[in-house]
Amino acid sequence: MINSGELSLVNQEIARALRAKQPDYRFEPIDDYSELSDKTLVATIGPIGSGKSTLSDKIIQLAPEFKPNGTRTTRARRPTDPDNFKTANEGITHRSMNEDIINRKLVNYSVFNNGHLYGTAPEDIAEYAIGPILSDSIDNLVSAGFKDFIPVFTVARGPLYQRRLEQERLHFPDIRDRLVEAMGSLTFARLNVEAPWLSFVDTGDTPEQLETAASDVIRTAYQRTHPIMSTERKLKLLYEMERAVQNVSSQLPLT
Repeated sequence: MINSGELSLVNQEIARALRAKQPDYRFEPIDDYSELSDKTLVATIGPIGSGKSTLSDKIIQLAPEFKPNGTRTTRARRPTDPDNFKTANEGITHRSMNEDIINRKLVNYSVFNNGHLYGTAPEDIAEYAIGPILSDSIDNLVSAGFKDFIPVFTVARGPLYQRRLEQERLHFPDIRDRLVEAMGSLTFARLNVEAPWLSFVDTGDTPEQLETAASDVIRTAYQRTHPIMSTERKLKLLYEMERAVQNVSSQLPLT
């Protein structure tokens, strides 16, 4: 459901239409040649507050050949956005995104519950790229023709994750929608908890734990060895994170 009072009715309708078409969207390289065949994308996946951006930043610090994945979005720019992040401030609109999607110029796109659109064009992706994506973009990216596509799901212990969510609540007026998306992301992880292509990484709560997590992902990219986490531990952390989302949701005022 698209739920946003900040968008015009026209833009809300564009968002609804694109969400309906999203499951069938595929990037189609010109002349059957993939512009992505020499590129590696590490995609960090996970709910709000799970450490996706923090992990990406640490990986870039440890391995500078990795660059932030270029993203286009219809929302306004935030102070933390990378330089290659194109927003409404740089002229990205629902109409321009819709045109690019119709012409299959984007590798993937997502529609947030608040109606804003996110997507990535092939020219915005470096040879070694890393950045957060929504789980509903996985199918688009798997079939896009990357040299290597490495999805990594970020998890955290329940009490730590709840503290992070309580902080996020202070910064995001649309936190209710983001918590709904968080549960969807955690459900995706449960459904794929034993999938060999999906790595799980605990971002931890100390600089040392974060560096260990980042180093594990870098090894995955270069050596194609996945970080080892037992299914039992994955499920335990996912359960704790679900409880944290429920706890924070219960604190929100009724609408």
